[in-house]
Amino acid sequence: MKRIVALVLTMILVCAGLNGCDLDLGASDAIIGHWETVRYYTSDSMRRSMEDLDLYAEEIAMMDLSAVGFIDVFEIRDDKTYTITCDAEKSIAMVQQYFRDAFATFYQNRSELDDLYEDDLGSMTEAQFQQFYADLYGQTDFDALIELFVYSITNEEYLLEGTEKGTYRVSRNKIWCTPEGEKEAQYIDFVVDGDILTLTYSDETVKYTRK
Repeated sequence: MKRIVALVLTMILVCAGLNGCDLDLGASDAIIGHWETVRYYTSDSMRRSMEDLDLYAEEIAMMDLSAVGFIDVFEIRDDKTYTITCDAEKSIAMVQQYFRDAFATFYQNRSELDDLYEDDLGSMTEAQFQQFYADLYGQTDFDALIELFVYSITNEEYLLEGTEKGTYRVSRNKIWCTPEGEKEAQYIDFVVDGDILTLTYSDETVKYTRK
């Protein structure tokens, strides 16, 4: 009997030493789902982009340069496959709203911008103010202006095509991902707390929310 118990324990230890052995089935099940996070552009990159769009320093000062981002999606399936991609539709909508809010802030503080332009901004309605900026940038209307600003900072090719997919396995607190077309797996440390999945990469920690 003792020999049987010892043999079983030996087999468990051998399994624990193999990367492909999933000892924590509960943790493996817990990561399955559709997870999303917002990744933000750096303030420095946003400032450069706004300067490239010829906004004045006074206008840029009214903007929250750390609030522009895009939505990354980590889809982990129970068939041991995964996909990492970007939700292009949600991301573009978020950036559109950011710039609409920015121009709304400009309008609310338009008296501070009077000296920058040869127009009486303070007497304008919001619609006139929006058209004023559209004309400045050679756009037909405010919606076209927003699109110009959105696509000046948005890499649409990445949003639409920047997809990684492959297979995964779970060993203890690590997800071992093997991207399609590659042979070597790389691991990500993870912790699941309810609807929050925290992934720790070699250079950053990212929190995802289950959707």
